[in-house]
Amino acid sequence: GKGAKKPPENKYVHPASTASWQAEVKEFDFVCTDTLRVVPPYHFTFGTSIKARWIGRPVLEIFSQEFPYFDDSPAYYREAMALGRLRVNGEEAPADVCCRDGDVITHKVHRHEPPISSVKVGVLHTSEELLVVDKPPSVPVHPGGRYRRNTLLAILAKEHGLFDLHTVHRLDRLTSGVMLLGRTKQAAE
Repeated sequence: GKGAKKPPENKYVHPASTASWQAEVKEFDFVCTDTLRVVPPYHFTFGTSIKARWIGRPVLEIFSQEFPYFDDSPAYYREAMALGRLRVNGEEAPADVCCRDGDVITHKVHRHEPPISSVKVGVLHTSEELLVVDKPPSVPVHPGGRYRRNTLLAILAKEHGLFDLHTVHRLDRLTSGVMLLGRTKQAAE
């Protein structure tokens, strides 16, 4: 296959960046029942820079082997490329395009996050350096896997305007309890 065009400067903003989070939390509202917190389905663009082991390999091969989330991953990713949902450097690319150093691959999907508990996150203490919260059960702490918006960090950003929080320790998704978050990286260390 052929190489992709060089990536445009500063075109892709990582979704974990503060600016990205501040914009994203304005785009949605949680829907809460007596027991569940639901995020309405939404479009989201995953992005990644090329790993050294991917250089020279076709994008379709990489995604089919390294992200086999579907029963027929090659067919899914081939269709995603044909429809322009899987892009290289912001451009549509043929399935045989090979990765080059510096490339950025993005994948736009329609996300449906599982619901979580609608129990409110309790803020127990706040200072310039530390935030202490009561994390409800079923709430993941940070984005990952099936969760992005239905997470403790997203809830704190959306409902309390708290960004740039850093975990001091972790609690599993199903575990409830006191959670410490640093307001700076140094405070979390």
